[in-house]
Amino acid sequence: PVFTATAGEGDVLLRWTLPADGDVAGVRLRFATDTFPATINAGSPVPGGVDGNFAGTPAALDSVLHGGLVNGATYYYSAFAYDEVPNHAGPAVISATPADATAPDTLAAFTATPRDTTVTLNWTLPADADVAGVHVRFAAGSTPATVLDGDPVPGGDNGTFAGTSGTSNGVIHTPLTNGVSYGYAAFVADSTGNLSAAVTRSAIPADTTAPGPVTGFLAAPSDSSVTLSWTAPLDADVAAVHLRYATGTYPISVGDGLPAPNGNGGVFPATPGAPDGFVHTGLVPGDTLYYAAFAADEVPNFGPAVLDTAVTVDLPPAAPTVFTATGSDTTVSLLWTMPADPDVAGLLLRWSTLGIPSGPADGDPVPGGTDGLFPQTPGQVDSLLHTPVVNGVLHYYAAFAVDAGGAFSPAVVDSTTPAP
Repeated sequence: PVFTATAGEGDVLLRWTLPADGDVAGVRLRFATDTFPATINAGSPVPGGVDGNFAGTPAALDSVLHGGLVNGATYYYSAFAYDEVPNHAGPAVISATPADATAPDTLAAFTATPRDTTVTLNWTLPADADVAGVHVRFAAGSTPATVLDGDPVPGGDNGTFAGTSGTSNGVIHTPLTNGVSYGYAAFVADSTGNLSAAVTRSAIPADTTAPGPVTGFLAAPSDSSVTLSWTAPLDADVAAVHLRYATGTYPISVGDGLPAPNGNGGVFPATPGAPDGFVHTGLVPGDTLYYAAFAADEVPNFGPAVLDTAVTVDLPPAAPTVFTATGSDTTVSLLWTMPADPDVAGLLLRWSTLGIPSGPADGDPVPGGTDGLFPQTPGQVDSLLHTPVVNGVLHYYAAFAVDAGGAFSPAVVDSTTPAP
């Protein structure tokens, strides 16, 4: 007979066509797992007939499904046509190997977690009894559609990671480029090599690690100003220090309060371990200022706030840099140069014939101002004639710079004797 065998999953489909001899009565089918049965009683009968005999008529086509077989095992078949006696023809032989053709389930879980220049992949294999592992592929800017697309994820056997039913595993994919989207596809494989459909994920690695805090942060108050100083942390990727301030409470994040007025939004470029500083000027004496410094990397990720506070003070201005008293006939010519302090507002002039005025309230006010006070600006050069005065008498003068808050500088003194 014409004889064929088609292997399936756990079974073999046998088909035959009987010879055209007029006295053909059927076919006897025998099988074995080691060799072709050579005689009509060798091996075992194929189930479905009568002891392996399947009745038929000349040239008839028939078939039987031989089930309950072991996938991966080879089965050897012999077909003997027979007549009514029965006389048996020599065997037609064929073999077949059943195989698992059912793909396993997809992964029970699959995650891709981005970090700095890395993506951490974790998965759990399905419960299929014949699971053998998972193939993991990746691509930059796209997602692999088949097990041949993209590239194998490093760490396995060319992208294959062995595993058994229901087990979990993972791998850290590194080094990668921050800011690039990576697509991943995972295909479960069984022991026969059948592959599941893909489970896909994508991730964009990024630096999410903040630098450490600045060190040595100090806010030192001065005359209507605060001098700030700090040292950047040693983190290799530190790029800047952000300085914020407020008058009611500490800024707790880099968006709170106001930026230090450095002309760059309160951002001070930094390198690891480098010291820096800033003088915050134009403040009102007596104000309480709350400062926060945040180290930042290039992303930027911000380190924790480092805090300090300062209460501005109104220090006396410096004394006039030049002050002279020159006598002439019933007149004394006074000449001065104001200090450069930005809050200088005036000059107080006091005089006496009894001795040098010891303070702003000692002696008498020089006429021409408001009780001896003359409005001035920082660095101003000015002069005044004190007249009439008595010739031949020694006159003593004291000059005090005055700031906007009414604080007086130390005295600058001179004396002269007017004469014709």
